[in-house]
Amino acid sequence: MSHLDHRNEERPQGSLRSSLHGKGLPLILEDLKNLAPAIAAIFVYGLVTHLIFGRFCPMLILTGFPCPGCGMTRALFLVLTGHFSSAWKLQPLIWGWILLAAAFGIRRYLIGKKMSSKEKNIWLLAFGFLLAGSLVLYGYRIFTGFPDGIAGQGKTIWKVLEELVLKFR
Repeated sequence: MSHLDHRNEERPQGSLRSSLHGKGLPLILEDLKNLAPAIAAIFVYGLVTHLIFGRFCPMLILTGFPCPGCGMTRALFLVLTGHFSSAWKLQPLIWGWILLAAAFGIRRYLIGKKMSSKEKNIWLLAFGFLLAGSLVLYGYRIFTGFPDGIAGQGKTIWKVLEELVLKFR
């Protein structure tokens, strides 16, 4: 074995820095490259819907009624800006989604080993619990009322169409 052959051997995960620079950073960049069309489409959708409707949620735009995930994006921004109690009031499940995303990022980009079928089932179960929790919270809010501002200001598609009809009459 030459002195260069050690580069091809599996190295133990000695530190965060070696893990991220080893396989993690190239994998992050590859994932971003692969997701670029979807990220661009979401950005364009967000821009267009905010300009026309003043909203992002398709259910709010179509029906005027909040969806199970309404407020999730705003709750994330509240968490990122340090408004933790406001985020909790708006969408308490944001904390579960943040923990799941962080665990996924650590698993994918730092640990980086192949996932067993048992591990996949655990991830699906965690994801399923969060989705079920979202539906339970939604059902609760349907009967008790949604928090103030969860739907935000904005127009439905029907309001925009009505304004167009009136404008061109």
